[in-house]
Amino acid sequence: MSISNQVLLDNRLVAAFESDQRAEPYRQLRTLILKKFTQNNWRTLAITSARAGAGKTLTAINLAIALAKDVNQTVLLADMDFKGPDILSALGISASVGLVQHLKEGVPIQDILVNPGIDRLTVLPALTVAGDTSEILSSPAMKAALDELVSRYSDRLVVFDLPPLLSDDDALVFAPYVDATLIVVESGVTTPDD
Repeated sequence: MSISNQVLLDNRLVAAFESDQRAEPYRQLRTLILKKFTQNNWRTLAITSARAGAGKTLTAINLAIALAKDVNQTVLLADMDFKGPDILSALGISASVGLVQHLKEGVPIQDILVNPGIDRLTVLPALTVAGDTSEILSSPAMKAALDELVSRYSDRLVVFDLPPLLSDDDALVFAPYVDATLIVVESGVTTPDD
């Protein structure tokens, strides 16, 4: 599968373009994260925000692309925002199954993974799920899937795009399963109370 460069540009996924100066903050963030992850032997990172619209998915995708551009590891970008999954649409691709189909129906993970055409990057998509999703995220099946995702490749970093913290309890339920959490703050919009 190959992603359209125009779709990437239209959706501000600038980390895919080495000559785009707007990608530099993502490369700097990548370097800081890789340093911290190496020091602590970490491999999993959750990305969230206080509220919707702060740029968490944009940050997750750009950071995952920037991490994949570093040749020392592979990256799995997992969409864990079951109520509002946006990774596939931002990349201009689609899927007929997602992580919930693995958890509830036993669809093998390898049949769900999407290769978006960026070296060393794989996407684990989510499809929209209605109802209580925190129960899915805290289930024994989710814990087993997480173990499989992390342990399958020793050089893999896993980036999870979580829902906003204040929209429901999904991010709070899932965050303890990861090594670190990055909270995206929207300048001038996210309040100290948030």
